[in-house]
Amino acid sequence: MAGGVALLAWSHRHLGRNFHALVAVHSEQALVVSGPYRWVRHPMYAAFLLFDLGCGLLSASLVLTWLFPTLLILHIALRLGLEERLLTERFGEAYWIYAQETARFFPHLRITL
Repeated sequence: MAGGVALLAWSHRHLGRNFHALVAVHSEQALVVSGPYRWVRHPMYAAFLLFDLGCGLLSASLVLTWLFPTLLILHIALRLGLEERLLTERFGEAYWIYAQETARFFPHLRITL
């Protein structure tokens, strides 16, 4: 849970005035690629997933451990398509390139032996 809260605070700090609770992109909005956005496109969603998973585990209920993240994933799925479409419309090729190079929720782990 603490990791989710910390990631949420870090993400919100880097979004600054670009943060909106509703899915919306405004003309003065900037494409944020610093902080956690350097590694993932949607760190706030990842933070909420970590927090919800922690809440479920803390409840010691197998049902809640699966229910909280599952409901959140459904909520994110409803928002994500619209959000990414709006970001692509606003930032064009810059967002498309960013999306190709950056993981959606959790950083790509590249392991070399």
